[in-house]
Amino acid sequence: MVGTEKRYENRFLGRKVKNTYVVKELEPERRIVYETTGKSAVSVRSEFVWEKVEQGTRVTIYIDGKGRGVLKLIPQKVLEAAFSEELRNTLERLRKQMESDRD
Repeated sequence: MVGTEKRYENRFLGRKVKNTYVVKELEPERRIVYETTGKSAVSVRSEFVWEKVEQGTRVTIYIDGKGRGVLKLIPQKVLEAAFSEELRNTLERLRKQMESDRD
């Protein structure tokens, strides 16, 4: 539902990072857009798009973000590389979980 908030805490670059995401746009079973609130450690806009394809479902993720506070001092390229690695690891864990649920 648009307006729904989700609090999220993890470790990023060795630091505990807290973020609150708000659903900004929603097309059920097709697309969702989240943005962080002003209280978050990073300013992020994430868009997830699901598309039915012959093999199943294609998920496309668009992410745009910038550090706030102390993270603002870290070069953007370093943040991008660290975030990309975190995202790859998260998606790999999700893939393994989904495959194990099928068995």
